[in-house]
Amino acid sequence: MSSLRSTAPTPERALLLVVDPGPETAEELVTGAGRAVDVRTCASAAEGLLMAGSLHPDVVLLAADVPDVPAARVVELLDRCCQLPVIIATDGGHAEAAAAALDAGAVACVARPYRPAQVLALVSAVRPVRPAAHGDAVLRCGTLELSPAAGTVRHRGSLVRMPPREFRVLEHLMAHEGRVVSQAELWAAVWGGAAPSASNTVSVHVRRLRRRLGDDSAAPRIITTFGRSGYLFQAPAE
Repeated sequence: MSSLRSTAPTPERALLLVVDPGPETAEELVTGAGRAVDVRTCASAAEGLLMAGSLHPDVVLLAADVPDVPAARVVELLDRCCQLPVIIATDGGHAEAAAAALDAGAVACVARPYRPAQVLALVSAVRPVRPAAHGDAVLRCGTLELSPAAGTVRHRGSLVRMPPREFRVLEHLMAHEGRVVSQAELWAAVWGGAAPSASNTVSVHVRRLRRRLGDDSAAPRIITTFGRSGYLFQAPAE
């Protein structure tokens, strides 16, 4: 059963969707959040996915032990259909599920029972803003071609399908070919704001990009890691 706050979200206030099978735990967060954010709650992944599609929340807070769909799968579906940042919540008893969700692209992890101040700080940090556009000009780097207007990527003439966030990561890297781009810069360009601490979201998206482009993960030539948190894009050879 979903819980709806009576107030409508405003540009100043984020809309947070909480998917948590423990109604008491979720209600504590609703009460603690006060007027800082607009909160919607539901107890199942299936209902959460439906609400995400209809409400378009800014952030999703997902319990690692959600019963009907594995949390990692929910993260993948939310990223694919809605491009939503997901925070994983765990009481310590579901470390494996939480780790899988983080590997799937969740942006951060918080403890249950919730501490509203901690959750609100994370929501503020990961709430997306509209990324700066690089224009509609087609980007061509060696055998790779990306069209921002059409939303397509072609590698050696073949269409490469990828989710919107991976597309934006690649667009930013191609627009800055030959320059080392930090994870912080990628986060700001694609997700907006400052990245939460201990988030592996950028590295997960880069790893997936390498796989889609046929780049050797052990010895990449297209997207090379520099230092501990930088990436250098180099045009694929003809």
